[in-house]
Amino acid sequence: MHQRISPQRLATTTTGLGTALVAALRWDALRIAVVGGLTLFWLAGASTASAAPACCTVTSIAKSGEITAKETKGARTFQFQVADPALRSKLRVGAPVYANFDTKQVSLDGKKPCCKILNISTAAKQPVPGTTQPAPGTTQVGSQTQAINPEIIALQTTSDLVAKDLGFTALGEITFKLVNRGEVGINVPAKATGQSLAQQGAASGPPIKIDIYIGSSLIKSVFQSSIGGKQTKNFKENVPSTLPKPKCLETRNLKVVIDPQNQIKELHDDNNVTEATNSARPCPDLAIKSIKRHYTGLFNETYRVKVTIINQGNAPSPSNEVWGTSLPGGVWPVTGWPTLVPTHTMPALAPGETTSFKTGGSVLSGIHTSVRVMLDYHSQIEESDESNNRKDERL
Repeated sequence: MHQRISPQRLATTTTGLGTALVAALRWDALRIAVVGGLTLFWLAGASTASAAPACCTVTSIAKSGEITAKETKGARTFQFQVADPALRSKLRVGAPVYANFDTKQVSLDGKKPCCKILNISTAAKQPVPGTTQPAPGTTQVGSQTQAINPEIIALQTTSDLVAKDLGFTALGEITFKLVNRGEVGINVPAKATGQSLAQQGAASGPPIKIDIYIGSSLIKSVFQSSIGGKQTKNFKENVPSTLPKPKCLETRNLKVVIDPQNQIKELHDDNNVTEATNSARPCPDLAIKSIKRHYTGLFNETYRVKVTIINQGNAPSPSNEVWGTSLPGGVWPVTGWPTLVPTHTMPALAPGETTSFKTGGSVLSGIHTSVRVMLDYHSQIEESDESNNRKDERL
């Protein structure tokens, strides 16, 4: 490493060992030469002082080659591009960076400029140390960098109403969901000061009007007074008594129109109409899946009658009573049944769900039993098929 000596000391050094020593030294811009035993020195134009300490450190490295760095003792954050792959591969988060903000030049070794500063910002949000920040306009999903959808950004500061899941219930009602896709509520009082715009409600205004159609006929209008950001409201509306209610599996064309007069300020108005073509009314379908022997005893010497019921429909069935009779050694075919009172309470069943119960007492395995089971004996449940509610079996 070069040593520094004062000009006064240099001026007194002329010959011998002092001359040899002076010839080996330099002081910043001062140049030394020995000619004929005399020491000559002069000032050169360029300074050879060593570079100042690094001002900044790398905070993130994008796959595109864009590097983000931040001042270690300041608030400025900046980006620069490293075009050389070999040079870029040596960079790590936390590595020192030398930056000249006046000339917008960056050096990685403090001597030779390598890159140009692309952008400078103050007090920008920094990534967690040791992590790689995605490039602007992208987000990190696992190990992948994906572009941010502008729609997602826009929904943070506005509301947007749509209808979903339009159709019929098992009782023939019209059902749908009113969804606010945006983060701003409609007719919801603003929250306390300090909340972001996306967390505040819009000013009070007219209620949200929703028109409901069957085919091309407007059958009714309903109103929702308010809805919060990212909220969902469920609707279930009866078909007016002046119109025939669809029977099980019967179809209708349904349509709902949200805010038909466009009185509500939204991100989109072109998604306020939702249609369901040939929407069928779902219904349960109770059926007797099986009537079997359920053996008991150490050697299966006795049995009881086990009945399994299934809902084969596409809608839940309510709880209902089951009539059933089992007559050991009874005549076949069965006549004059069922009994006067139900023998079992059947639970509500979801589509595809089954339930089982046993009827009658224990019977010796060598004796036959005549069985009759009847579901929904008083036809209280609307089903898509009523013909499979009774079954006779001889076990």
